[in-house]
Amino acid sequence: MRYRSHRENALSPEYYCRGSRRQYEPRYCQSIPGALLDATLETLLLEKMSLQAIDVTFGVQEELQRRFTEADKLRYRAVEQALYERDAARKHYMCVDPENRLVADTLEGEWNQKIKDHHKAKEDYEKRREADRIILSEEKKAKCRELIQNFPQLWNSNTISTKDKKRLVHLIIADVTLKKEAQLSMQIRFKGGATSTLCLPLPKSSFMKKKHSKEVIAKIDALLEKNTDGQVAEKLNKEGLVSGTGKIFDARRVSKIRRAYKLKSYYFRLRQRGLKTIHELCDHFGVTRHEIYKWRNTQKLSAYRYDDVGRYLYEANFTQQA
Repeated sequence: MRYRSHRENALSPEYYCRGSRRQYEPRYCQSIPGALLDATLETLLLEKMSLQAIDVTFGVQEELQRRFTEADKLRYRAVEQALYERDAARKHYMCVDPENRLVADTLEGEWNQKIKDHHKAKEDYEKRREADRIILSEEKKAKCRELIQNFPQLWNSNTISTKDKKRLVHLIIADVTLKKEAQLSMQIRFKGGATSTLCLPLPKSSFMKKKHSKEVIAKIDALLEKNTDGQVAEKLNKEGLVSGTGKIFDARRVSKIRRAYKLKSYYFRLRQRGLKTIHELCDHFGVTRHEIYKWRNTQKLSAYRYDDVGRYLYEANFTQQA
């Protein structure tokens, strides 16, 4: 997976897979927000870098060194066996009659091959022995303990840069494998061969972080029974409620939420209750708009403002007005 960062309220890390990049396939295979992963890895790293852990490591190293010594003896037997076969081939060659050229050439070839086998066995032995030679003096162990003891202070210091932290991580951790299912599986493989596996809840996506709470949506739905978008926003702000992104409400934001969650507008709810528009009243009574305004001002008509511009719907008793 690759790394990238994007800015929301702050700089946020993200790990993503670009997939096979084949034609007709999605541009990105999957992505995982990285803030929780980085914090978890940091905590694990500080836990592992402790004096108790390094003492256990030294104990394991000493035990491995004892086992390497035993393995070294077994590997040296292969060198001794190759030496014995080389000397035996030499004796056979030296004992052959020089007049018998065919036998002499064959034995000489076997002797040369045994010499090569002996050199190879010796080289392999030296390489393995050098690779297994991990002997730490008491002075080096003391320096390691001092570094481990100061590691948390160094890591949390304001003087250490992100780049230096990455270098420290690369010295300690070989790789991290992520598996995204119902949970997020995080397997860390350390340079020494040890592994740790952690299961984390799936981080919320950017959409989920911005999603409004069910309580806010239910409150907006209830307020729209008797209020315009602007009035709903005003009431929500008075109660101290905020949007999914932590912002205060206004008429535009309430309108966007209403459409996104398919909530009925105040206008639609009034129409469902049978309220009429001013055009419908003018057509029904055969009067002008000014006459309707006069009836509204004298309260002959019950008027309801259905938006924040100042437009109305009317609850009229047509028989009485006629």
